Amino acid sequence: MNRTVIRRATALGTAAAALTFGLGAGVADATTPVKPVVTLAPIDAVALAPAPATVEPSLMWRVNAKHVQATDVTVTVNATGLARIAAVAFQPGCTVVRKDVATCPDAFVGNSPTTPQTWGTSYFTLTALRGAKPGATGSYTISGSSSQVVIKGGTGQVSVGGPEYTLSGLSDHKNWALGSIVSEPLAFTNTGDRPSAGTAVWFTATPGLRFVDHYSNCEYRSFVHAGHVYQDAALCRFPSALRIGEKVALARPMRFQYTHEALREYTETGAWPLGNPRTAGTLQPWKGHVWQRGTGPVLGLKVVAVGRASGVPAGSVPVQLGTEQHSEDIVSLSARNTDDFGVTGSSATAAAGKTVTMDFTLVSHGPGTLYDISGGEGIPGVEVTPPPGTTIVGSSARCQPSVSFDPGVAAHGPYNCSPDLLIWAGTVYRLSLTLRVDQVVPHATGKVRIVWGPVPGWRQPYDPNPADDSALLQLN
Repeated sequence: MNRTVIRRATALGTAAAALTFGLGAGVADATTPVKPVVTLAPIDAVALAPAPATVEPSLMWRVNAKHVQATDVTVTVNATGLARIAAVAFQPGCTVVRKDVATCPDAFVGNSPTTPQTWGTSYFTLTALRGAKPGATGSYTISGSSSQVVIKGGTGQVSVGGPEYTLSGLSDHKNWALGSIVSEPLAFTNTGDRPSAGTAVWFTATPGLRFVDHYSNCEYRSFVHAGHVYQDAALCRFPSALRIGEKVALARPMRFQYTHEALREYTETGAWPLGNPRTAGTLQPWKGHVWQRGTGPVLGLKVVAVGRASGVPAGSVPVQLGTEQHSEDIVSLSARNTDDFGVTGSSATAAAGKTVTMDFTLVSHGPGTLYDISGGEGIPGVEVTPPPGTTIVGSSARCQPSVSFDPGVAAHGPYNCSPDLLIWAGTVYRLSLTLRVDQVVPHATGKVRIVWGPVPGWRQPYDPNPADDSALLQLN
């Protein structure tokens, strides 16, 4: 079966299913080991597109133990409840016991300083049977056994067909003045094979954007970290049905205003059928995250193209009719602003044979807040070269040798240091190299410099000031 690597839940992850470590009925003997409990997280419902398209239900196992060693796990998949709607194909390694029932070997092994530990997996794929009617439903069960852990399974729901939304109308905005208001006139079409009973639309906004309007059928929240808002979001509900092929648009575009810290901003947008379990998950009351209903007028939808009537029941689980995801999109909203990054160095004195820690910093002087979604290509890095006559014996956590598995670079640099992908104005990254002095070289000088990418001499246009892009490490 397909497995993913062990993952730990983040502080902003969805609330974990309750896991217990009970001793069973009655009072256990003090020497009886307590078995960890591995629980299957609630399974997302899936909707089947017409054959030959396939769906592979994704499952997530969770355990609240820091140490798990279960190598004799047998998972049983009973998909007989899907016999009238889907063909079931089990993963290699599974043993078919009878039609649509199989046992699959598995293992839960992990050591972690934090909990919960999680394992993502899948055991089978589904294909809609030819002639299965849109709206037909079925279910399957997952159970398991092991001598080393207690396994609690669950049930998954499957339906034939579903609505599918395709977005349009969104556009990028470039180089707007601070304080400006921009509009995103979202439209979407039900390109699925079932109508929906309503729609949920959501927008997110990066730190330099604020929602202008707060509609009464929308809920709003801010993620806050260390006193900073690092994302706003709006979730709006529309109870009107969306027919197959129908296209609608927001009666008023969603409006955003650039704040004083705006720089390279983004809004992520999506539309889901109302009742989709993802909507409920989005509204989970996570730490630092409170939803509040807007107090303005109701935001409506206007029909752009009328859909076709059908006797097919409405669905809430989207079906993906193709290889791409069309119900979500990200657009860029950049502002005319700057963010001056600079570095500082330091000086120290140390005798031969001694070690010395040399500090340096990367500082965001603002005024903009930098948020990068490229994976690091849009943020400044720091390259540091130690003074001659020294060997690097340690570094701060953000700094690594510029070439992996090269003993010479590990000992003598240069090292690369990386900041976060979200950097507020005023942020100071305190970095260091720990050096052993092999030979005293009078006035030995190392260098700290900002690097903007692999092309020499190129720099990000949001930082027009090169004067503070380099500094010295002076030893003896």
